[in-house]
Amino acid sequence: KIINVSSVDNQAPNLNCPQDITISCKQSILPIVTGNPFVSDNLDPSPVISYTDQIVSSSPCDTSIKRTWLVIDRCNNKKSCTQFIAKKDNIKPNIICPADITIDCQFVPSILLTGNATASDDCQSQIVISYTDQIVNNLPCGSIITRTFSAADICGNKSTCVQKITKRDIEKPKIQCPKDITIKCEEDPLPALTGSPSATDNCQSILAFKYSDITNPDDPCNIKITRTWTASDSCGNTSSCNQIIIKKDLSSLENLLHETVTSPVDLITDIGNHLISSGGKRIRPALYLLATKSNPNLDKDYVMPLAMALEMIHTASLVHDDVLDNAAT
Repeated sequence: KIINVSSVDNQAPNLNCPQDITISCKQSILPIVTGNPFVSDNLDPSPVISYTDQIVSSSPCDTSIKRTWLVIDRCNNKKSCTQFIAKKDNIKPNIICPADITIDCQFVPSILLTGNATASDDCQSQIVISYTDQIVNNLPCGSIITRTFSAADICGNKSTCVQKITKRDIEKPKIQCPKDITIKCEEDPLPALTGSPSATDNCQSILAFKYSDITNPDDPCNIKITRTWTASDSCGNTSSCNQIIIKKDLSSLENLLHETVTSPVDLITDIGNHLISSGGKRIRPALYLLATKSNPNLDKDYVMPLAMALEMIHTASLVHDDVLDNAAT
């Protein structure tokens, strides 16, 4: 007896979707990243698996994808399931700070001088770079600024880096000496008489001045004083210049000689000035004035008249010997 037995496969395959997943904006949405479903069938060892994607929502910062998985066995039995994939931009931008830098104190530390940060982002092309400054110490001779750069994308992801800016004062003041000057021997060469320097500085408004003198007594009639002026700021930067001061011992003598020969009679005045201006070396009064320097207690009011008297006597002797007596020598 023959019995015909027939069977019908109307049972759908087993399908378990991969779990919903959130990935970063730069990751692929391929199943190798987001996961594959688990599939089995009672008769078909290799059912056909496929999927379709539907974008539920999309923005630069968040995209939601609905993935529908479908499995079909050889008897056309089908089963589907749904997986949700979220692509989010949660990655901070990559930021690179400019190198630490040292600048002179007079310069404003703008980014045009000290440099700006650069940034890149894996998902966004629009990145905003900003910075804030914190002064660590603010001293006349140098300050340190901690500059914190920030790079932010439109999704609120932010990264920072720090640049150190050092401001220093290493520039010397610019000094201008008073003009060289000639004074009388009896005058004291204090700056109130001979002048004081002026100076400017790139960073500081208050400067200190000092001077030192070197006297060259080789010529007793024209004592040369080399005055070195020094300007300094509070950071130890200094600059110097020299002023020459000449003390003429014989300038007062010349004035006194001309005053002495002045007469109400013009002819006498002219003769006296002619004799005084004839080119005498004033050796006798010069030696006398040099000798008086060994005694600082001498009354200066008497020193110059005596020197004048010596020169007048010498001049009178020349007139007598050379002119009146027609002496050969």
